[in-house]
Amino acid sequence: ALRALAANPGAEVTRGSLMRIVERHGDDAALREALLARPDLPLDVRQAVTARLASALSAFVSGCGWLSPERSERVTREARERTTLGLAEGQDGTDLRRLVAYLRQAGQLTPGLILRAMLSGRMAFTEAALTDLTGLAAGRVAGLLHDPRGSGLAALYRRAGLPPALEPAFAAAMSAWHEEEAGGRESTGAGLSRRMIERAVTACERLPFAEAHAIVALLNRFDAEAARDEARVLARALASEAAVEAVLDTIPAALMESYRQDRLRLAA
Repeated sequence: ALRALAANPGAEVTRGSLMRIVERHGDDAALREALLARPDLPLDVRQAVTARLASALSAFVSGCGWLSPERSERVTREARERTTLGLAEGQDGTDLRRLVAYLRQAGQLTPGLILRAMLSGRMAFTEAALTDLTGLAAGRVAGLLHDPRGSGLAALYRRAGLPPALEPAFAAAMSAWHEEEAGGRESTGAGLSRRMIERAVTACERLPFAEAHAIVALLNRFDAEAARDEARVLARALASEAAVEAVLDTIPAALMESYRQDRLRLAA
């Protein structure tokens, strides 16, 4: 019955009912598929469905013995975080606040997720997360976060109750982001910024080894992920150039000369 309800585009289902459906029956694959196909699915409900899907995949991979439970859990968490930031991209303030509130309630609003958002330049999500954690007004949080002196971020960070050991990474990432904005540097897109990650790693190297080890390991995983994304973009670009060259090679030389002459006449 719930599958039929979710698959009915004319059915008006409240957000609360949709969330209860996910909580009680989110392990059903067909139901998840029907819910995700709904164009009116609220952002926080979509995140809840995605989290249940990630958990199901993690259990399947661990059950097959392809990955250890610990590594499967880490891979699943990182994939869920990437999906979360993808869902949050371009959303308005109300939807972002609702998403962040759900993430906090579900135990998914972790320091690692907020750091990933900052290292990806997702400042709208970062502001929404810190607003929820600190209880301050959104405008006040934005002002403290973007304080060029850095003192505002320190006060905001401590009020949010985030781990002290991660504060140098947050401060270095925010400083690098300010420099890119002020210098008009070209954005690397919505993915992780390797330059910001490098600055964060350098800042954490001054920490005691016991604290720095786990943080640097996390940042190195971020850097490896960013490198893979850059490689994919480069590979797609090279493939596109190769495809263009292949098409041009199939065009007769006479036709290309005629096209060139037409362009010259138009220009004249």
